[in-house]
Amino acid sequence: MKYYMHIDGQQLGPFEENDLLSHGLQRSTLVWCKTMSNWAPAYRVPALMQLLYPPVQKRAAGTQPVATHAAPRAKRPAQQPKVMTAPRPKRRAPRPVEVWHRPATDTSLTYKQALTSAMRHYFDFKGRARRSEYWKFLLIVLLANLVTAIIDWNLGLTFKHHGITGSIVSLLLLVPMVSSGVRRLHDMGQSGLKLLWVLLPVVGWVMVLNWHCQDSLKEKNRWGKSPKY
Repeated sequence: MKYYMHIDGQQLGPFEENDLLSHGLQRSTLVWCKTMSNWAPAYRVPALMQLLYPPVQKRAAGTQPVATHAAPRAKRPAQQPKVMTAPRPKRRAPRPVEVWHRPATDTSLTYKQALTSAMRHYFDFKGRARRSEYWKFLLIVLLANLVTAIIDWNLGLTFKHHGITGSIVSLLLLVPMVSSGVRRLHDMGQSGLKLLWVLLPVVGWVMVLNWHCQDSLKEKNRWGKSPKY
C-alpha cells in the first residue's frame, strides 16, 4: 500500500512502505493512505509499527544486543543550572526640580520721573498716565501743600486764613493734577469726564479712587499705547 507524507508543510508521495524511512519518515510524521479517513501520526498507524519499532534480534549467548533502529538520537547537552541573582531595586523617578525665577525688576517711575512727566504734560488731557506717575505726583502735591502751609504759618503770610505761598503753589499744581487724573482714567480705557464724580461726596470719591487704583491696560486704546507695557 502506498502512503502520503506531510513534511515541513509539503505533501510528499505516494511511497511504498519500505521507502518511507528513506524519505524521512519519523514517529510524528503525518501519513495518509486510501484506507484512512484522515491524516494521522505514523506511530498510530498499525501497518507502520514494524518500520518504526523493528523487532529485537535474538543474540547468541555471551554477545551484546545489537540495536536495529537506524540511528540513536543525539543527546541534548546538559543545561547549566540557572544562577539566582537578587532582584535589582527599582529606581525612583527623579523629583521635578523647581526652578526659581528672580522676580522682574520694578519698572515703576521714581518721584523725580513722576514730577517731570506731570509737568511735561501740563496741559495734556488726551494721553495716558500710568498708576505710579499719578500717585507719586499726588504725594508730591500733598507734601508741597504741607510745606507751604508750614512756611505761611511761621512767616505770617496769610490772607483771610489762607496762606499766600500755599495758594500760589496750589494754583500752579492744580492744572497738572487734573490733567494727570484725566490721563490716568484714559490709561484704563475710561473717559476723562468721569473725573467729575469727585464732586459727589463719598460715593463719587470712592468710585474715582477705585478707578485710579486699577492697573494699566496692556492693549492700545484710542488715547495711545500703554505707558507701562
